[in-house]
Amino acid sequence: MPNHDLIRKINSGRVFALVGAGPSCELGYPTWEKLAQCVTEHVFRVQPAADQATYKAFTDKKDYPAIFRQAELDLGSRTKLIEFIETQLKPSADRRNHPIYKTLAEWPFACYLTTNYDDEIEKFLRAAGHHFTVVKNSQQELSLFRDGVSNLIAKLHGDLKSPETAILTSKDYTAIQSEPLWEYWRERMRQILATFDILIIGHSMNDPDLAQVMTTVESVCGPLQPVYMIVANATAGEIREYREKFNIEISSYDDHDGTHSRLRRNLSLMNHYVIGRDSYFTEPEKIATEHDKAACSLHLFRTLHSMAEGHEVGDCMGTLILSALNESESGLTKKEVLADSSLAPFRGNNDYASAADSALSTLTSHKYISVDGQKYVVTELGKENYGEIKSSRESQESLAFGQFVLDMQKLCPEMTGEEMSTANVALKNALVKAFESRGLALASAVFSNQSLSRNELPDVFRELAHQSSRFNEWELRAAFMDAATKFLLYPNEPQTDYIASISQGFFLYHLTGMDPACVRVRVELLSGTIWFADSSVLLPLFAKGCHNHEFFVELFEQLHRASSTLFTTQRLLLETWEHLTWALQFVKSNQVDSSEFLAAALLKGGYTQNLFIDGYIRLSAEGTVNSFADYVALCVSNSVSLSGLEALCIGSGISVLKLDTIKGFEETDWGEMEGIKERLETHRKNKGTFRGEPQVKAEAEVFLIVKNARADKYTLPGISTTVERVYFVSGSKTLDAISLDSNIVSWSPEAVYRYVTSVSRKPTNSKLLQQCMLQEYYYAGVSFIDKPRYRRFFGPLIKQSNISYQKEKEYYLKHVEDAYTMNELDEIYQRTPDLEKPFFVTQMAWQTARIADKRAYTAEERSKIVFAEAGDLIRQEKENTKNALEDAAAERKKRIRIEQQLACKRNLSNPKRVRRRQRQKKKRKNK
Repeated sequence: MPNHDLIRKINSGRVFALVGAGPSCELGYPTWEKLAQCVTEHVFRVQPAADQATYKAFTDKKDYPAIFRQAELDLGSRTKLIEFIETQLKPSADRRNHPIYKTLAEWPFACYLTTNYDDEIEKFLRAAGHHFTVVKNSQQELSLFRDGVSNLIAKLHGDLKSPETAILTSKDYTAIQSEPLWEYWRERMRQILATFDILIIGHSMNDPDLAQVMTTVESVCGPLQPVYMIVANATAGEIREYREKFNIEISSYDDHDGTHSRLRRNLSLMNHYVIGRDSYFTEPEKIATEHDKAACSLHLFRTLHSMAEGHEVGDCMGTLILSALNESESGLTKKEVLADSSLAPFRGNNDYASAADSALSTLTSHKYISVDGQKYVVTELGKENYGEIKSSRESQESLAFGQFVLDMQKLCPEMTGEEMSTANVALKNALVKAFESRGLALASAVFSNQSLSRNELPDVFRELAHQSSRFNEWELRAAFMDAATKFLLYPNEPQTDYIASISQGFFLYHLTGMDPACVRVRVELLSGTIWFADSSVLLPLFAKGCHNHEFFVELFEQLHRASSTLFTTQRLLLETWEHLTWALQFVKSNQVDSSEFLAAALLKGGYTQNLFIDGYIRLSAEGTVNSFADYVALCVSNSVSLSGLEALCIGSGISVLKLDTIKGFEETDWGEMEGIKERLETHRKNKGTFRGEPQVKAEAEVFLIVKNARADKYTLPGISTTVERVYFVSGSKTLDAISLDSNIVSWSPEAVYRYVTSVSRKPTNSKLLQQCMLQEYYYAGVSFIDKPRYRRFFGPLIKQSNISYQKEKEYYLKHVEDAYTMNELDEIYQRTPDLEKPFFVTQMAWQTARIADKRAYTAEERSKIVFAEAGDLIRQEKENTKNALEDAAAERKKRIRIEQQLACKRNLSNPKRVRRRQRQKKKRKNK
């Protein structure tokens, strides 16, 4: 199923949705790329001399804000740019009813944040009858986001009606990320992301809006509070990096055409589990009648195990009659028996009266009833038989629902006795209503020979969501959904028995109601049926130990026992082989005790469930295999190759066909197959389920074979008689959707198994019936993790995580999460499921490393500043010293010069020197 923690938080009513452009694009608004293209073309129309090389360079880099900034300059003003963009931001009129925004408005988000300029969120909320106040990105308006806030829509990037605060160009993005003017915005975003659970939805990985938001997300995220993202076009590497480094759980979808149609499909899947904002409970008109039917079905199922071997499925009517007679104190006449409410579904059938006669005769022969005059009465043996069944059913129900209440109490310890009783009634009503309708839908499909669509197969999770609205508090609703989902997907033994009883009971109840004389429900009718096995059926058959392996082994054994003929095609077998080769390559590249292997096993980071990986983990935990190589050898004993897989297929009684080798095939059939393939591709693209050409080629081939085998154009190997019944066993209903006639092409494994077991004399297994019921959800994307076995398998990794946590926590608290005490962090870690603890510790390590890097970077920068300042001081000191020395030298010279001048003056005034100079002068004159 989708991320369990995310679903629980959404159902609690406290999650914020940060909505990107995806939902608006679905309405026909332009993508970032399209808008940038329109702006570029407009610039060249208005300013032909604009630099084309610049726009091309920005376009190649997908730097759309840079394009808008350049356009702002080329057009001459911001106003002209925004005026043009406003003309482009309009939805397509023919796409107004598309459901992404409708779904987002129905989900109980506390508030919405958006980087879009349009008003679509508000419009859809208003249309649904919900008032939300729209605020923009000013400091005053963003200050409204405090703990407990609700019913706000924040336009984080403003809107085009206020150009001065709209975030559009590269200059705007730079400002909001770094300029002091926007510090309030950055701080408020950090507070919102750190305080509230956030689901980021509808962005593409190259959206500038997402890049800008992620700058803030990365600064506050950590192991204590994950951020959830549903984004387009994320690579496996990006998903892993975001999960490991930032605790951001990404669910990605392919948006190849910019319409975000696959986002719609993802939300549709999640919608099964989300409690709608408008959910309110309406009591069914005759809930007692539904309970009576449930009791009959449970009684019916248990009786099929108790009655003597050799009885046919027609004894179901006998079981209902025995139940009715036990409820009567004085017995019932035949007329009263036929009028009993438990037999209401049988009355419109022509065989009703004769089937009732036969059932009464059978009950009499087994001494369960006797005839007293005109009345039938229950014998002591009949009372004993019915009493044993009733007691067993009541005990089973008590144990099953008792565990359910305990599970819910763990989530809401303060539950009152009245609330516990309400929870029990809500779950029982949901199961009764869903499985009654489900049984009718499956039985009708068997007899009408019509495809069973998902709309005709009621959704038990939707019914659970409806029943949860009995509670007024969102926390109780979320806890109810959690505990009820566990009841269905991971039941204990009494819960497994209860689910099997009610599901198979209602199927048999409606099946025999349509065929009370057991004319068409006979095992010999299956002997002439041909079944083509889809790759989704072959995979669990060959992946030994995987969660649904036992079910498919039993299904194929039942079909062989009924003398059915089984085929598959080489293309379908190739899909199975590719599933195995992926597992082989993955194990080769990743150690089984690594966090990446754990992520793949738990379906984190964009991984989907690989049944060979699942089977290996389960069998390894049991000690059946030691290595993945041992496991593969156990699955494919011949050789690990496509031919080895084909040999295994043949050994399992499934013939492998190649289209052009079938007798009756003509070269022109390739052309017909191309036409089928095109219809399949168109249908799957519209539904958002197209994976690639090999997928639709394999399906087109099966469709062609089934069609031509029914028309006697193809003669299948080993089939000598005319083929009347040829079907495709698959969880997909795509072949029926593109069929040009009304004949059923596909049967779900559940419908096949319930039908085959209903005519089999072999006692049915409760565990397998529960797996059978879950198959529909597996094909819809629900995955099943055997947590006890997974914990054993990953025990060493969990143990190492516990050791690492003890080493990391003190430093982490000191430098990363100073808002928590040691005891609080320990409590959070202990509450973390064991299988999640390795990721918790990994994210702690990443956060610690990031802080350490930041601290080291800061220290390095600080050292550079200190060194620079020291260098300046040294240079200044040297300069000062040099100047001082120069000044001193000049002063010394000056002093010497003055001293010399004074000495000269003294000499000149000395009488002795004067007399000597005069004598020297006289001598020179005499000469």
